[in-house]
Amino acid sequence: MGPKAKPAAKKAATGDGPGMDPAQEAAMWQYNCTSLHLQLAERSEEASKALAAKRELQARVEQMSKDYEAEKSATFEITQDMTRQYKGMQEELLARINKLEETVQELNDNFA
Repeated sequence: MGPKAKPAAKKAATGDGPGMDPAQEAAMWQYNCTSLHLQLAERSEEASKALAAKRELQARVEQMSKDYEAEKSATFEITQDMTRQYKGMQEELLARINKLEETVQELNDNFA
């Protein structure tokens, strides 16, 4: 067996010189706090805009749904009216055909 490996020497801590004095540390935390407040304000504004857009889209969908139902109802009413008119015309035509057939039969009977 060979010689044992020596443990690696601990690396010196890499710092920016001696620790910060309390005033510098307080200023750093103040800047950090201000930065976080700004980020919170931006995200709150983005969330507010997103909610407004969502409400607008929901209102548009609701309006479109109402418009669709109104058009559907109008189409159904028009279809009913057209069907009623068609049946009425069909009955009139059948009555006219029957009357003309009777007239033809009477004329045939008169000539015979």
